[in-house]
Formats: sequence, C-alpha cells, structure tokens
Amino acid sequence: GRMFGSQLFGGTFRGTLNQGFNADYVIAIGDRLQVRLWGAFNYEGNLMVDPQGNVYIPNVGPVAVAGVKSGDLNSIMERGIRKTFKSNTSIYAALDASQPVKVYVTGNVRQPGLYGGVSSDSPISYIDKAGGVDQERGSYVDVVIKRGTQIRKQINLYNFLIDGTLELAQFQDGDVIVVGSRKQSFSVSGEVYNAYDFEFSEPSIPLQKALAMAKVKSGATHVSIVRRQGNERR
Repeated sequence: GRMFGSQLFGGTFRGTLNQGFNADYVIAIGDRLQVRLWGAFNYEGNLMVDPQGNVYIPNVGPVAVAGVKSGDLNSIMERGIRKTFKSNTSIYAALDASQPVKVYVTGNVRQPGLYGGVSSDSPISYIDKAGGVDQERGSYVDVVIKRGTQIRKQINLYNFLIDGTLELAQFQDGDVIVVGSRKQSFSVSGEVYNAYDFEFSEPSIPLQKALAMAKVKSGATHVSIVRRQGNERR
C-alpha cells in the first residue's frame, strides 16, 4: 500500500512562505529582530541577538531577549527601555521572519542537500525541497531539527496530516533537518477514508487510535486484524 504522508510531498509546499509569526518560538542567539522606537526618541533597526543573549539599542543599551517567547517580546523590550525612557517613548519589536537561510536536509529523504529559504519556512517546505521523505525507508513520525549537536525540535508529520497542526521552528543558517528511518507500520483497508499504510513509533498502539488515523466511514460495523509472523498470517 501507499504510506500515509507521501501525499504531502508533491512540490506544493516548496514555494509557500509561512506567515512567520509563531508566538511560542523562543528567541535564540543569532536571531534577528526588527525594532522600532518612536516618541521622545526615534530609532529603527534590524538587530542581531549577540552571544550574551542581548540586543543593543542605541541610547538604551543591552536588553536581554534570549529565551524569551516571541509572543512576550514586546512587553520584555518595553520593560527594557523604561529604565531609560520613563514615558512617551513607544517600542515595537518582532522576530525578522524573512531572514534568508540555508538548511541541510538529510537522512531518509530523496535528495539530501543544502536548501535555501527563509527562517520562518515550515520544516515541511524544506523536506519538500529535498524531494520529500523516502517512501521505502523514511519516517513520517521521526523528524529532528538540530543546531550543532543540540536537538531543537522533534516533529511528527502526522500531527499536520491528521490534526492540521503545522509545527514551526524558525530556522538559522546551517540548521540540520534529519528524517529518521521508518518505524513500525500497519495497513488499513475497507470502509475508511484513509486507506493507507500508517507508521507509529510506540511498540504497540490501541485499535481506537489506529482507526482514528484511518478515519472510519459511518457505515462500518466490524473490524478484523490480520498479523503476519514470518510466513504465517493470523
């Protein structure tokens, strides 16, 4: 049968830009922020988070932002400038989501290599550029994003296919996406909307969960389970 997930990679994601705002993204060293101040003091700039985890704002000095969630950035920066400007200066700060980056895509993909995009592109779009997950050997539930030796994120592509949750990562130059090897799989046929082979990472999963992935049609009444062990079918 066909692996559930292979339908993701027909080139449709390759050219799509992400909306770029991910409130849960945690600001890291090397990220770029767009900063604007107006009122008693006007300033506009694109600032990089330095190795100490700060951005340096003229007339204000360093403001610590590493480890801050993107959604909290404005209030943290606001607090930072209040030490200098007690009132009548406003600040707007946002992660620069359009920063061009090159990301390595490796592991079980069709065309491993270095691919260009912008920092807010989704992991799916980079995997799509690399020809998608290898349908014979690749995993849809074990995708890892690394920065150096550090694992920044583990992604299960089924979260997007089944629940529509698109996981975002905010890439930097030189980040690596590694697509793991296929885990266990089961195949569903008959009265279901998703008649595919499915992958799962646990040693076993409950029937309800398997059927939820396959999306059973309302007329279905019975289920039979066939298990192959060696040449035997049970």
